Amino acid sequence: MEDTCPHSPWTSIEMELKEDMRLPVPKPFDLARFLAATMTFMSSVNNTIVSFDDNIFMKIAKSRDESTRIPIPNDMSPKSKEGTMDIKAVSVVSG
Repeated sequence: MEDTCPHSPWTSIEMELKEDMRLPVPKPFDLARFLAATMTFMSSVNNTIVSFDDNIFMKIAKSRDESTRIPIPNDMSPKSKEGTMDIKAVSVVSG
């Protein structure tokens, strides 16, 4: 596996599907739900387009408002008991 990719305006992500989705082509709704859920945790991915044979099959776009930083509540410990998590900041995003 190479560490670098050729320069391109596109990002291609290849993921292995769960066992129950390993059909020749995943069911459209299941694929859309999977992609939407995955995009939730990707801060730099705003659009996803799925195409087959150069025909657009599905588009998913997300948008979000600017975040507003809020103070960490005094009764909240910023570190987990095991020390594996350390909260540096808390922000609220609406919309």
